[in-house]
Amino acid sequence: MISKRFSILSLGLLAGLMTSGASVAQQYVDNTDDQMHFYGRADLSVGSYADRIAQPVGYAISEQGYDGATIQTAGMMDIDSSMDVAIAIGAGIQKGHFRIDATYEYRGGRDYSSTLTMYDKLAFNGDSTATPGGQTFTQLMYDGNLSHQVAMVNFYIDGRQFKNGIKQHIIPYVGIGFGMAFHDVSGVVQSDPNPYDADVQTTVNAGGTNYTVAKDDATSGTTSDVDLGLGTTDMDGLDTSVSPTITSSTTAWMFTAGLGMQLNKFTTLDFSYRYLDMGDIEMTIPSYAANMTPEDYISNRAVGVHYIDGVVNEVKLGLRMLF
Repeated sequence: MISKRFSILSLGLLAGLMTSGASVAQQYVDNTDDQMHFYGRADLSVGSYADRIAQPVGYAISEQGYDGATIQTAGMMDIDSSMDVAIAIGAGIQKGHFRIDATYEYRGGRDYSSTLTMYDKLAFNGDSTATPGGQTFTQLMYDGNLSHQVAMVNFYIDGRQFKNGIKQHIIPYVGIGFGMAFHDVSGVVQSDPNPYDADVQTTVNAGGTNYTVAKDDATSGTTSDVDLGLGTTDMDGLDTSVSPTITSSTTAWMFTAGLGMQLNKFTTLDFSYRYLDMGDIEMTIPSYAANMTPEDYISNRAVGVHYIDGVVNEVKLGLRMLF
């Protein structure tokens, strides 16, 4: 009698567990079915860009205090590595193991920080003792802000949701995407790390003519062809706002791999790595007048084409919600 009751109780308990398991499984979307599901998504990511070192770049300079002629020279542009933060929204369709969505993202907070090292025919404020062959070089710094907007269509393949009849709530996936990126630069300022001190002077010969020039106070023995008969006036300045031009748009593509954790029937939490390639972003700095004191000394500059890295390695955290 007891054995019979135990058997009946066991069968009832097993039936209850099977019913409960089926009920739990029905709380989630089964990616083995052929039904179509619509979803929205939102993502937050942090990305890293590589530096771009020793890019050859053209440089033009016209010093009114010299002879008014434009001097074409060359140099090297070093662009520092940087990071940014991106927010993205999108909508898509899921059917079985396959998903497709369209996304828009804004990437901001990226620093544009570069150093221009150039061969200086005017002995402007370069150090001829510190370079091979005794050539005179000088440096200028540029700092500003970069932002990017990216629109893409993305394709994903999800891993198995059921394994040996057991529900898997963490689903691996991979994806690729293609689209366009739009770029902007703002707030760029040129600065000179070696200010001029006219209190200490020397004489240099340029083009067969002797000039009284101020020594660069930052480096011993360095000359700056900036005084040119202006007496003992300091040449303060060169901290100047500039207006670079930048490639307005480039093609973009991405690869991603991640894990989707199903929180409930409607919500999936995404953790992923993404490689985003927006291509080389071209920048130039058109002719501008550097701020200098005294005001009657005019220094016009222009920086040629150089490239900003458009490859991002980033980690993402996001939510997908079924409609």
